[in-house]
Amino acid sequence: MAHGQDSLHITVKKLFELAENNNRQLKLDAIRIQDAQAGIDVSKNHRLPDIDMAVTAGYLTDVGVIGMGTMKTGFYEMPHFSNSYVLQASYLLFSGGRVGRDIEISELRGRVAGLNYEKNKMEVKLLLVGYYLDLFRLLGQRDVYKSNIDQASMLLEKIDNRMRAGIVLRSDKIRSELLLEEMKLQLVKVSNRIRIINNAMVEILVLPEGTIIEPDTILPENNVTELALNTLQQVALQNQPELKINQLNTEMAKKRQQQIKAAYLPEASLYATNGLARPYVYDIPAKDIYANNLTVGVRLNYSLSGLYKNKARVDAATKGLQAATQYEQLAQENMRKAVFNAYTLWNEAGDQLSSEAKKLELATENYRRITNAYDQQVALITDITDASNQKLAAELQLTNAQAQRVMRYFELQKVTGQLN
Repeated sequence: MAHGQDSLHITVKKLFELAENNNRQLKLDAIRIQDAQAGIDVSKNHRLPDIDMAVTAGYLTDVGVIGMGTMKTGFYEMPHFSNSYVLQASYLLFSGGRVGRDIEISELRGRVAGLNYEKNKMEVKLLLVGYYLDLFRLLGQRDVYKSNIDQASMLLEKIDNRMRAGIVLRSDKIRSELLLEEMKLQLVKVSNRIRIINNAMVEILVLPEGTIIEPDTILPENNVTELALNTLQQVALQNQPELKINQLNTEMAKKRQQQIKAAYLPEASLYATNGLARPYVYDIPAKDIYANNLTVGVRLNYSLSGLYKNKARVDAATKGLQAATQYEQLAQENMRKAVFNAYTLWNEAGDQLSSEAKKLELATENYRRITNAYDQQVALITDITDASNQKLAAELQLTNAQAQRVMRYFELQKVTGQLN
């Protein structure tokens, strides 16, 4: 793959592979997927029983008693050192679906994280393919300028010979020199632009500093299967990660609404407590012995304050669901428009490419005829200058049109969710 110490010949396919393996944004998104998966595991842990253990040690004072019946009022001695060991366990039997909704929301967030990875992956790929095609276009322009500079230099030599023979004027030479200098300046600008884009790609792909990227001389295929526009829009609705994210956001809003409404329901749990404590203080005088108690039962909790506090949360969740639904529909509308625009521009780029190819053919033929006429001294230097400018412009426009056609193809692939 490498040519020379710092050069890297690369195809679009290899460009995408490097992006998936090296790009920092995609690595960050991969970490977010792992974080979302950890969140799912945390939510599932709420279904596991809670087990607690407590150990205490302390000092007890004498117990004071107010006489009732046969008991005398006063203080009674008791063991001053106390300690206890308590083991508690509880298992949630019913929570109105709050735990289940929490797990489902966490799973939906995990799916959103995965879709965000796919969405950002397509954006990174489209960005890189744009740079790649710019590099291809500019390298082509550089070759065009070099070729035209060579032709202009040869023409300048002919003019020098004719000046010495007294056939042409000094103004003809100046005109040719101006054209040559302008092309040299444009060559410098194109070369600098190549360096800038190359550096941007090196940074995005996390390649060694100083790597020179060499795009493939053959552009990738850019033919779209002959599908109707509405079919492409349906493909986008099914594949576009951004639309899927909006659908999941709507589903999450529904789950949140259900989760909040579950606060109106009671919560039931099974519990067990086993405690060992000394001294035994339920007798007077207290006895310095360990007492063991085992309790098993069902606990029922109901929040009465939730009857009036939860209404505002339910209203907010309902508004959130309505907003998510509207946003999903709006995103679908925008996506259909985006597919229409991308498809139209792709067709336009094909027409432009055909037109630019024909214009270059005509400009090349015109330049050849004018050059032959000048050699036969039946054409002026201004005619050659005009023909040269037309040929140069046609060559540059054709290179641009080739890159533009491929770029429009990848834009259509992205907007339909097929840029893999």
